[in-house]
Amino acid sequence: MASLSTGPARPWASAALERAFELGRDVYSSLTPEGQRALHLRGRKHQSLRKIARLRDIPNSTLSRAVGVYLLFLSHPELHGYSHVRLCHVAMTLGLDAESRAAFLQKIEKGRWSRAQLARAMKKRISPPPAALTSLSNQHSDITTGENQ
Repeated sequence: MASLSTGPARPWASAALERAFELGRDVYSSLTPEGQRALHLRGRKHQSLRKIARLRDIPNSTLSRAVGVYLLFLSHPELHGYSHVRLCHVAMTLGLDAESRAAFLQKIEKGRWSRAQLARAMKKRISPPPAALTSLSNQHSDITTGENQ
């Protein structure tokens, strides 16, 4: 099983989450530094993602979600130790701001929430429209640009 370089190897909460992480890592690392910067600016609408999706015969939404999962785990390596958070939970929270996303993921893990419980909790919450991958990408712009180093 794959593990993050930031911590010890632990089993993934689900095989789907592991596959999404690995696909996201492979796609993100295949981009040039310029492509990574452009991805952070344009998110799922970036042409490189669309081209890769066509080449791999994978829907663009699946590919951008996988990259979002990868970037999320880079910014929150503690998620790798969570045993109840599944891909459906992560996918539902990708468009949230970082603080809300972290709070929801902690609640999912501690409360062992189902997808339906998360959907109800998110529906009750009033928030601006999700920024999806772009919000995650903006948090990681320093990874590719070398800022803050």
